[in-house]
Amino acid sequence: MEQTNLRALIALAWEHEAEHGSFAEKLEERLSHIQRAVALPTHEGVQALLRFVRIYIDHVPRLIDALGGAAEESGVVAQLAPLVNLMEDFLLQGSGLRPDQRFLEEVLDEAYLAHRLVDSMNNLYRMMYGKDLLKLDMMSANLIVHALIGEPFAHELDELAEETARGLMQGQHFETMPLMRWQSSWEHYSTLYNVHQLGVSFLR
Repeated sequence: MEQTNLRALIALAWEHEAEHGSFAEKLEERLSHIQRAVALPTHEGVQALLRFVRIYIDHVPRLIDALGGAAEESGVVAQLAPLVNLMEDFLLQGSGLRPDQRFLEEVLDEAYLAHRLVDSMNNLYRMMYGKDLLKLDMMSANLIVHALIGEPFAHELDELAEETARGLMQGQHFETMPLMRWQSSWEHYSTLYNVHQLGVSFLR
């Protein structure tokens, strides 16, 4: 049910954008600044960014599906359920940090927060246990979205993701995970998630 609601919310955001074009207008206004960080195709900078943003946002429910499937298959639902639930809540309820945001831009904020939460969890796990929780490289994609959101708000979202990840790690016992089964399951489900479809080749 939550996944249905997530996808409906994302579809509604794009319908709103198709009607009003408010996010595209903001990208156009900030394009010269964005191009300092992101190399874009000539003559279609805004459209290239919109295509990327669509895939980036759509990847949140796909990542949730992948995490949930791998957790269930490997028997670690209890450890990962708080992470999955928070990712869903970020999109469905919002972070509350910028309540006056235009609709698609707000959804992008929350998609970034969800991806950064996973990234922060992975970094903390690596620091604590010397190995990756997830083999997932979102750095290029997240850097692009960081540039699109802009400072100082992107930094606020980074701090919220890191603080939330620390709280999740304190409440779980990941060292008891059946790591062999988890890693095997995640390898399968992360292929279905396919982060390479994000199309970040235009990042400098």
